[in-house]
Amino acid sequence: MASPKKRPHRVQLSAETKTFGILVSGHETIDELLIVDVQKSTAVKQWNVEHPHSPIENGQVILEVNGVRDRNRMLEELRASKVVDLLINTQLTPSQGAVYNAAVQLCKKYDAMDDLLEIVTITPDVGPCSICHDAMDATGAVVVQVPCGHHFHKFCVRKWFVSQSHLRCPLCNQVFGTWT
Repeated sequence: MASPKKRPHRVQLSAETKTFGILVSGHETIDELLIVDVQKSTAVKQWNVEHPHSPIENGQVILEVNGVRDRNRMLEELRASKVVDLLINTQLTPSQGAVYNAAVQLCKKYDAMDDLLEIVTITPDVGPCSICHDAMDATGAVVVQVPCGHHFHKFCVRKWFVSQSHLRCPLCNQVFGTWT
């Protein structure tokens, strides 16, 4: 006998800092937001304890936030509100599943990158970022050092790493690892 299809359920979260502890992803091919990672959050933890039959988990679909169903506006609601009413579905369609899997892989890449990058305080002898060519101290950007000793803006080198098949330095091509 097939398991019964679960129906969407409502979730109400409140957070003092407008951070609900849910990492979401979306894509132009789907109208919804996907929960990629449930992070350590008091709001989510409290909901899951109080509602064990309808927990918030990775791989769920957010269909609506505060009555809004447009993906971009849902993101705005999540960023701007301290209280959210979510309509969540627990079953992914094939296209949602593909987007979810891609987002999970991207999160794994960012975790691997963050393990390699050391945030540093820049010194006057550090030149511009060799990826974007802007000064390292411009606009208060975070500067990181990769294992070979070269320095970059964190945003720039993370974007570089994601575009490559290996974790390698944009300057000297030293390989730090591969995506597995």
